Parts: sequence; structure tokens; C-alpha cells
Amino acid sequence: MSAAEEQVTSPDQDKPTSRKGLYSVLLASAAVILLFRLGNHTGWIENVFIYLSVLVLVGFVVSDAAMRKRGWR
Repeated sequence: MSAAEEQVTSPDQDKPTSRKGLYSVLLASAAVILLFRLGNHTGWIENVFIYLSVLVLVGFVVSDAAMRKRGWR
């Protein structure tokens, strides 16, 4: 197929990312990050960063789902 035969599309005509797939990957990543807490580290500062990372990932999923439900996105 040559460039002259290729259909021209705008970015909004492309297939959007699967929401279920994105949510699944983000929540699986959060679960894996929580498993890091089982390591052999001492102290609590590492746990703070682990919990903050999980909070950001889960917060994105919850906020995106809530915004879609209300029609804000």
C-alpha cells in the first residue's frame, strides 16, 4: 500500500485505550508495589513511599471512574 492510498484520519478517530485494560494494569501494578513492603528493609520511610505510590495509582483509577460516571470526562 502506498502513501497515496492510505486513509487520512484525525487523532479523535483512532480507537481509544481500553478503560478496563488500563484499570487492570494500574491495579495490578499497585498490588505488586504493595508486595515490595515484604522486603527485608528496616525503618518506615520506604513504606511511606510505597503507600504513596499505591495511593496515586488507585486514586487515578477511582477519580477517572468517578469522572466518567458523572460525565465530566
